[in-house]
Amino acid sequence: MEPKWERREEILNATSHGLGFLVALILLPFLLVEAAQRGTALHITGCAVFGISMLATLAASAVYHSSIQPRRRRILRVVDHASIFLMIAGCYTPFCLTSLPSIWGWTLFGIVWGVASFGVVFKLFFTGRYETFSMLLYLGMGWVGIIAIGPMVEALRTPTLVLIFSAGAAFTVGVGFYLQDHKRWFHFAWHLCVVAGCCCLYGAVFSELPH
Repeated sequence: MEPKWERREEILNATSHGLGFLVALILLPFLLVEAAQRGTALHITGCAVFGISMLATLAASAVYHSSIQPRRRRILRVVDHASIFLMIAGCYTPFCLTSLPSIWGWTLFGIVWGVASFGVVFKLFFTGRYETFSMLLYLGMGWVGIIAIGPMVEALRTPTLVLIFSAGAAFTVGVGFYLQDHKRWFHFAWHLCVVAGCCCLYGAVFSELPH
């Protein structure tokens, strides 16, 4: 039987990403309307991919952490971990499609979605194993945009850049908690970092829509 504090932490884990899901769900229609009014079809597509991938990841996490049936938890854990790859790629998508110069945008788009595809397949077979490799893959995907730092600085607005790097910092700090989540409340701290990063990214996508 798991200690009482672990069950309480699971409730907090489910609640944190459940609330994050609800906030993201409320914000997505506003984002899509703004994209439709101020942008192009690519803006709408990028924002839709961004919002849906984030919703899927937060929902998968909330459902996984709220489940108590062992077999169901094993399946949901695979979905939870695999969906993170989709969210990272989804968060790059609006900037790749509309903000960065074409060659850089499509190059990054191909890289992140290629790695995401590999990551999803990897998690189908190896969830629960090679965790350090998985976290390095998540981090590598998250920070691969550094290869285009020059074009990013030239193409993106300053508030957008600040929010993107704030999100990256939040996720990176969160990984430190995740890697030690055998300690009390550390996994919950990881969840809070994810929610903070998601908030920053929503702000960045809103900021980058045409004025």
